[in-house]
Amino acid sequence: SAFCAVVSGRCEVHGATLGALKKVGSGGFLSSLDLGREEDLQEPVDSLVAHAEVPTIAVTWDWESLRPHLKRNPELRVKLERTIATSMAKSFLEAHADARS
Repeated sequence: SAFCAVVSGRCEVHGATLGALKKVGSGGFLSSLDLGREEDLQEPVDSLVAHAEVPTIAVTWDWESLRPHLKRNPELRVKLERTIATSMAKSFLEAHADARS
């Protein structure tokens, strides 16, 4: 599965059946794992579209290709896991704050 990091800018990810799924800003990460809401993600990953709200640079790579490299470099793996966890926590807190508004 693909994994994406937004280097600069901001975009919103939309699915063909579910509509807006997630906003991702600079430093944010996106994978099929964090697109689900309370229900399981029923949206095929290849039907997702990102709409840039401003000029945006994103880097995408294949998770399966990255996995062997991370196994050989545990320090990098830990840094990436922490960064992803922080990004997901930030997304969760923002969604929770939006729901309370």
